Amino acid sequence: MPTSYYFFTGRNLALKQHTNQSSTFEPWHSSHAVDGKLDIPDHISSQAATCTRTKEGDTGWWGLTFSQPVDVYMFRIYNRINSERMDSSKDGLGAVLLQEGKPIEFASRALTETEKR
Repeated sequence: MPTSYYFFTGRNLALKQHTNQSSTFEPWHSSHAVDGKLDIPDHISSQAATCTRTKEGDTGWWGLTFSQPVDVYMFRIYNRINSERMDSSKDGLGAVLLQEGKPIEFASRALTETEKR
């Protein structure tokens, strides 16, 4: 799932931080989500250079580890322009904030009918 995080300061605190994901649909590596590129091309082969994606059928997840503690007040997730669905779920979008491997905050919502298409 193509992702970028921005916070109240307006700076991308996730930029170039350590990432991982449940699997990789080559060449859509997890690090592409924090490369700072927001001008995502329409052509799918060009998107592989700046988006991330897990393998089909996988209960996909993507993770970010900050190099030092940060206060997170807001995050923003961007999706591919031509994505066949918003994320690994056909029905919803969720995010979990972990501290020392333990969940401290969770947010989720159902997709609108437009987002499901």
